[in-house]
Amino acid sequence: MAVVRKEGFPFEFNQAACGRCSANCCRGRSGNVWVTFYDICNICNVAGVNLIDGMNLFFEKRLNRYSIREKFDCNQTSEAEDYCCIFLDSASQCSIYPVRPIQCRTFPFWEHFKTDCSQMIKECPGVKPIGSNSF
Repeated sequence: MAVVRKEGFPFEFNQAACGRCSANCCRGRSGNVWVTFYDICNICNVAGVNLIDGMNLFFEKRLNRYSIREKFDCNQTSEAEDYCCIFLDSASQCSIYPVRPIQCRTFPFWEHFKTDCSQMIKECPGVKPIGSNSF
């Protein structure tokens, strides 16, 4: 896997680092992973669940949008945070990887990190400021 750079971002991302990480991007503080109706349909299909049951099991409505549910993360190594994505399996792998939402597919290249990437650089072993030592 290659090291990825995107214009406007002050860091680069080594995708190979995901293999030695415990899915830090999928666990920690409670948050939202927004999904579209298309995402919901694909996720339910991959999970082998009908849409009505899948809506109940996997998603929750927050204001006027839907987000993937979280679960309490009993296997977390960090003491400070204790949630993870409901689709993160016991091996710290994404169980819906082929149909993961755009928010997951574009990580770590989110607009927010163009101006403030310090915390993400600390948490993600695949992210390094451009010009720093190699991975």
